Amino acid sequence: MPKITIDENKAKRVAYYVASAFLFGSYAMASLGRSEGKEMWMGLYVEVWKDFSRKLDDAFGRKSNIEILLLASDHMEYYVEPIEAEEKPGDCITEYLLGGEFLKGCIAHKKLDDAASQEIINDVAGRMLALLKKGAYQLVKVR
Repeated sequence: MPKITIDENKAKRVAYYVASAFLFGSYAMASLGRSEGKEMWMGLYVEVWKDFSRKLDDAFGRKSNIEILLLASDHMEYYVEPIEAEEKPGDCITEYLLGGEFLKGCIAHKKLDDAASQEIINDVAGRMLALLKKGAYQLVKVR
C-alpha cells in the first residue's frame, strides 16, 4: 500500500485535530466536561488512555481512515498551530501522547477548566506532530 505524503502544515492540522477531537471526544472527557467539579484524576487517565489508543489504532490502521482524518482536519473551526515537542517518543505511542500535561493534571487532580484544556490540547498536538514527523505511522510520510 503506498504511503500518503503530507506537508508539515497538514501534519500540524492533523496533530491538532487528533489532540482535540480524539482526546476531548472521548466518553470520559465528555463526562467530566458535564460535571460540576471538573477535577482530573488517575482513573480518568486510564479511561482516556484506552479510548485514545483505540482511536489512534483505528485512524492510522487503514489508508481509508487516514484519508478521512486528513479531510476532517481541514474543517476545524478553531486551530492553534502546534509546536513540535522536544521530548522524544518512547515505545508506547499513547503513553507518549498523554504523558505530558494530561498526566501531570491527573496526578495533581487539576481542575479541567478552559485554560487547562487548551494547555493539554497544545501539549498533545505538539507530541502528535513529533510522532508524525518521526514517521511513527507508516501510512503517513511528512515532507
